[in-house]
Amino acid sequence: MKRLFLVAFAVAGALFGTAGAQAKGPPDGVDICGASGTCVHLSTQDAETNWPLWAPPSPYQTDRASYIDAFFNNLDWATVNDWVSKYQIKP
Repeated sequence: MKRLFLVAFAVAGALFGTAGAQAKGPPDGVDICGASGTCVHLSTQDAETNWPLWAPPSPYQTDRASYIDAFFNNLDWATVNDWVSKYQIKP
């Protein structure tokens, strides 16, 4: 029982420690440099606010119907049908 408690405690500690390390940007902002070597400094707030300026939008953000069509066209229907029969999934 002690071993189970220690393992659970270690896992909880690892999860607690890594959860705080996600999605943190540098506290002083970021530098964006061009090919000529010229750089622009953006604060963290400016970098988050203006992200769409340098991140091209996905075509699926505006055309969701084509995303759904592409998803279903790329499914391996033989595998899906095999799972349906194997696990006796009823429609």
